[in-house]
Amino acid sequence: MKIAILSDIHSNFVALESALEDVARQNVDGILIAGDFLNRGPQPREVWSFLQAQNWPVLRGNHEDYVIAQCRNLADDDALANPIWQPARWTAEQIDKDASSFSHLPIWMTVPASGGEIIVAHGTTRFNNQGVFPKTSNEELTSILGENPPPLFVCGHTHVSLIREFGRTLVVNTGAVGMPFNGDTRAQYAIVTLRGKKWSAELRAVEYDVERAARTFERHGFLDGGGALARVILHELRSARPHLSHWINRYGDAVRTGEMGVERAVELYLAAPETHNPIHAPKS
Repeated sequence: MKIAILSDIHSNFVALESALEDVARQNVDGILIAGDFLNRGPQPREVWSFLQAQNWPVLRGNHEDYVIAQCRNLADDDALANPIWQPARWTAEQIDKDASSFSHLPIWMTVPASGGEIIVAHGTTRFNNQGVFPKTSNEELTSILGENPPPLFVCGHTHVSLIREFGRTLVVNTGAVGMPFNGDTRAQYAIVTLRGKKWSAELRAVEYDVERAARTFERHGFLDGGGALARVILHELRSARPHLSHWINRYGDAVRTGEMGVERAVELYLAAPETHNPIHAPKS
C-alpha cells in the first residue's frame, strides 16, 4: 500500500498542479487531502472545484472552519468582523458563502491496513488547530497519540514537514503544498508506504513557479479583496516563512483595540529589516 497525503494547499492551485504532477509519477495506490485546502490564498474556488471532482478522501482543517464561520454570517461578532479575518471573508465570498459541501468533513480519519489502522489528521484527533512540530515534546506527543497509538500517524497544519519515530508509531508531518514555512518554497507533501506490516515515509518537495502563483494574488482579486493582510500572506508565499502569525503577535492587539489601523500595521511590518531576512533551509 502506497498513499500520497497532501495538506495545506491554501488556495494555491499553481502549487497543487505541480505537486499532483509529481504524485502521478510515484505509482501510488491512493491520494488523501489532509485539510486547509481553502483560505490564505488566491484560488479557493478553483482548488475546491477540482478536489470535489476527484474521488479522494478530504479532511477539514482549521482554515475551512474560519471560512465556515464567515459563510454562516458570524461576522457580526466583533472577533470575526475584525480586519484580521478579511482573507477568510474574501474566501467565503468566492464560494458564494456556501460551505455546505465541506462543513461536514471530518478533522481526522482512520485508514485500514494490514499493519493495523492508521490515523490521518489535519492537526490531531482532538483539534484541527493543534500541530505536531519538530520541537513537540515527548509528553505532548504521548497525549496526542493516545493510549492505543497507531503504527502510523500523519498530520499537517504546521507547514513544517517531519518524520519521527516515537515508540511503535511512525509520526509524519506532510508539510504544506501551497504555503511551506520551513524556508523551502517548493510544494511539499508525503508518501507513506506499507511493506509487510511496517510503514515507511518519504517527504517530497516539488519545484513550481512561485512567481506565477504570486501573480494570481492580483489576477484573482485576493490582494484587493483580502485586505492589507493579503500582502503579508504574499510575503509568506515568497519567503516560505510564517509571517502572518508574527504580524499578529506584534500588531494584533493594537489592531483589535483600534490603536492602529491594519494598513499601517502591515506597512510597519513589511518595512522592518528582519521581515526580509529569512533563514533559508537547504534544499535536499
